[in-house]
Amino acid sequence: MLMAQPAIVGPCRASRCWRTPSFEISVIPGSSTIAIDQTMTFPVDRAFDKFIYIYYKRYIGIRKKLLGRIMAIKAGREDSILEAGYLRVGGPIDEEGSRYTMRFLTEEDLQSVVRLQEIVLYDLKDPELYHPSTQEDFLRYLRNGYSIGVAVDGGLIGYGIIYLPEDENENLGLDIGMPDEDLQYVVHFQSSVIHPDYRGNSFQTKIIGNLFDIIHDIGRYHLLCTISPKNYYSLSNTLRSGFVIKEIKEKFGGLLRCILYKDLRPGEGQTWQDITIIRSSDIEGQRKLLGDGYVGFDVSRGRNEFFIHYGKSKAEG
Repeated sequence: MLMAQPAIVGPCRASRCWRTPSFEISVIPGSSTIAIDQTMTFPVDRAFDKFIYIYYKRYIGIRKKLLGRIMAIKAGREDSILEAGYLRVGGPIDEEGSRYTMRFLTEEDLQSVVRLQEIVLYDLKDPELYHPSTQEDFLRYLRNGYSIGVAVDGGLIGYGIIYLPEDENENLGLDIGMPDEDLQYVVHFQSSVIHPDYRGNSFQTKIIGNLFDIIHDIGRYHLLCTISPKNYYSLSNTLRSGFVIKEIKEKFGGLLRCILYKDLRPGEGQTWQDITIIRSSDIEGQRKLLGDGYVGFDVSRGRNEFFIHYGKSKAEG
């Protein structure tokens, strides 16, 4: 049984605060129904061979009904619990499957976030790929940002964090030459990590989707993040979700980082011209392209290295 308590997560920064009445989702072992607040029930056979996706925001209703196992019951972004469902990959296997919950994180989750970061760092082959946050950093992010976590059996196995920079000097918008009047609309995509044993459940995609919705709801639209130029997988995933490389600088005490930007305002998709493909290890060559008005928009793999695709937007060219 899951109870979504009425709560405000973080300060209220928009006309609509993150608060709704409490409600209850129950999936009773051996039962043939899902109950919401004991007022609405939906038939489900015991083998879970139907998929019912329940969306709660201003009302409760069936959004999709497809063949397949019940994988998730989704609440709403305005509640402390966002989603509950069953793992596809990882975790102990029992006859009912292993359940997860996705919810907003608070300061009470600080130690769990720190411990999960330690696990992920231990799994890295190259420590330069990820700059660890300190406990003080995480506390600042939890207090002045939005954080979503995934838990299995009460233990945190994934999280995603966006941060609203308080100090203008730490605003990544300055690193890409953003006008002063736009800095107030900047959000840092701080980090998103999943425990190695639980990858393959689409948690990162779900977390990022919820965080993007939050950014939209609080009226911000300049999203920035930093990624190591050595980190093929993170660059690939991020560039293919619409970010572009705008700068390469030393950050975090001398670590080279690509600074990536995404404009979340509605607009037409980018098309590119004057495309140049360059080795990811050629930092000076990339900096020259960036100085000439190019941006990095894609990556590709070679036999022993990978390449970054740079181009100019046709609208700007």
